[in-house]
Amino acid sequence: MEIYTELGIQYACISTWDILNDIPRGNEDAYSVSRKDPRFIPYVVCCPLQESESVGQIKKYVGDCGFKGIKMHPTINGYRVDSLKIMEPVMKLAAEYNVPIMFHGEHDGFGSPYQFATLAEAFPEVTIIVAHFCHNMWIDAIEVCRSHKNIYLDTAEVCTHNFKVERAIRLCGADKIIFGTDAPCTDIQSHMAIIQNINTYYPGTTDQAGIDNIMGGNIARLLHLDRK
Repeated sequence: MEIYTELGIQYACISTWDILNDIPRGNEDAYSVSRKDPRFIPYVVCCPLQESESVGQIKKYVGDCGFKGIKMHPTINGYRVDSLKIMEPVMKLAAEYNVPIMFHGEHDGFGSPYQFATLAEAFPEVTIIVAHFCHNMWIDAIEVCRSHKNIYLDTAEVCTHNFKVERAIRLCGADKIIFGTDAPCTDIQSHMAIIQNINTYYPGTTDQAGIDNIMGGNIARLLHLDRK
């Protein structure tokens, strides 16, 4: 957490990378880390192909342990986010607990922009955060975010392309964009600078309030955090 302190970062959302071998163990590791340092905000990871395990993990870690969100990786786990019967148990629990779901977004057949659109329309009460702007389908991801009030975009692995960030802010609004870096090994400081200095590259993109919301206000609102 030292690097976050140096950069003035108050909180960091975390989730396990153990999304293939032992998800329950990985969720317990995330819980242990967050218990030691409350500046780490944990998301519970689940795979909807294991329905009973997913339901149990969400109820345990969100319902009982206070996790603030759900993290899902359709590409690695091999399911389509627009397979609504598969997704329904997790989506209903997200609605019940009023927590967002962070998805790995891709340009594949598992988690691409218009698949998220189908999911968002089927479950309009659930907040969907799409990471990476779906990589090569970033233009489509921005359009889907623009046209669906419950879809947000996370800038993980996108901030090196400031023109993508500018387009997303301009078309979707600063209140629909969330700053993310995806891993502690990412050059967080340079990614922060892209957002904080976006008006230097693209004058008039957003005001300081918009920048502040991207850098923390939006996710704090979605996770129901009390920011100091």
